[in-house]
Amino acid sequence: MARTLGELAKSMRELATSIPVRANELKQNVARTINFDLLNTTPVDEGVAMSNWIVNLDEASSEVREAFVPATKGKMVQKDKVRTWTHSNDTEATRQANVEPALSLANTTIESSQPGQEIHLTNNLPYIQALDDGHSTQAKLFVDRAIILGENLVSRATLTD
Repeated sequence: MARTLGELAKSMRELATSIPVRANELKQNVARTINFDLLNTTPVDEGVAMSNWIVNLDEASSEVREAFVPATKGKMVQKDKVRTWTHSNDTEATRQANVEPALSLANTTIESSQPGQEIHLTNNLPYIQALDDGHSTQAKLFVDRAIILGENLVSRATLTD
């Protein structure tokens, strides 16, 4: 606690300097958390959807990319008049093969962000909304889940001691 006006002024200057740094650390932590959750909950077939969570600074990416480690596409099969999607590969193995390069690329971008700089996390695949709406039996509402995780981090955060 400041005992003199000079000490109070010094404390205020230190606080003014620390808040942008702490806000940037929080922003980076929220971005890492949301990205990690999306990579681990986005439905997987070939690995394309999860590989297309793209982190960009200052503006949203318009990029669409292939899977980092592509897998064979599944197919629709019919049995007893019921059509179901079958995967040609182990979906968890496909996820694990793609999650490391995706995380590495995203975290490099996130860590390079500066105070006041926006971090954008986008997926430009035309079918990502359908996946989030439950088109896949693996997961639905994974985007909402990731947003809630980020909101929880922000709501619990403090920028001062």
